[in-house]
Amino acid sequence: PRAQALVPRLEAEQLCQEIEILHLRCERLPGEMSLRLNLGRKLKQSGNYSGAISRLEEARDDPTLAAEVLLELGECWQHLRQFEKALDFYRQAIAVANEQPEPRPMALALYRVGVLVAAMGKNAEAREALMRLVAIDPAYKDARERLDKVPPN
Repeated sequence: PRAQALVPRLEAEQLCQEIEILHLRCERLPGEMSLRLNLGRKLKQSGNYSGAISRLEEARDDPTLAAEVLLELGECWQHLRQFEKALDFYRQAIAVANEQPEPRPMALALYRVGVLVAAMGKNAEAREALMRLVAIDPAYKDARERLDKVPPN
């Protein structure tokens, strides 16, 4: 039991160390935007959403990271219960991911939009996003089940 109680504390300490190291690397390499993205992710993981947003905003202009950064920003705003703002970032991520060959950011953005707008009662948009997602990746998480639960308009 003592060892099991120790694990969460050690994980929290490790996360703090990773954040500190990434912060120092960002200071040392100001042009390396992937470090800012990673730091933003770690800050989000630790629950520091405001700090994550500021670091992610710094990495937003890198076109190779744009879709991932927009997704992370949307998740941060969603945790802060700013749902319209989060939805706007997810929609931007879809637009940016449309231009990239990698399907993962597009699938995640469509999933996030579908789930969020379904919770907001925007059934038509939820159906559209989830249908696009199922067309891209039929086995993506629980997208098919969620699509079945969205009432048609």
